[in-house]
Amino acid sequence: MASRSASDAPSKKPRARRAAVSEELIIEIAVRLFSERGYPAISIRDIAAACEVNIPSIYHYFKDKDDLYDRCCEHSWTRASRPLHEALAGPEKAAERVKRFVLALCEVLLRDEQFRRLLERELLLPRSKRFEHLTKHHFMAEYKLLIPAVGEVAGIAGAAARARAMSLYALCFGLIVLRPISEIGGAKTAALESPVKLAELVLNSLLPGEDWKKV
Repeated sequence: MASRSASDAPSKKPRARRAAVSEELIIEIAVRLFSERGYPAISIRDIAAACEVNIPSIYHYFKDKDDLYDRCCEHSWTRASRPLHEALAGPEKAAERVKRFVLALCEVLLRDEQFRRLLERELLLPRSKRFEHLTKHHFMAEYKLLIPAVGEVAGIAGAAARARAMSLYALCFGLIVLRPISEIGGAKTAALESPVKLAELVLNSLLPGEDWKKV
């Protein structure tokens, strides 16, 4: 039997996997996969395939899947908390900082769907060291800045101010997460799609003593 000539060989070769991939790209792709499908449903093999690299390329940067997931959460929480901190850190009056914060929070929760999904998944799990770490490092600083600002606007202090500040978080998050129920119930949800309208709804509900359109 004659040997196959060069012209008989397949004209296309299988696409070679990337020889290398950056740590940042792995995190970016892994965040998407974890947020879409959840931690248990994703394997290192899945992530390697999505990155078009072999499994050792993932382990070059991350000890194991837990380590990668921790880094993904850290990346997402850092990205989400940055505008919240900036909103509260200015020298403006308390009402201006509170309004800016609520608007930033609505922007984050509406626009950063990957962060919101990861947050939803973490909230459904038993409290973990990961969640405690994320809360302490990417929530408490902003929360502590928000409390006195809310207290000044509402004329309250202590536990009442802390509860009202937490309620701002809770109402923003709850209205967005529960949108499907509102839609099924026939409620108009256009305000829940706009960060500005959603922020006004939350502020008028929890801090009604201020004319927020003029702030």
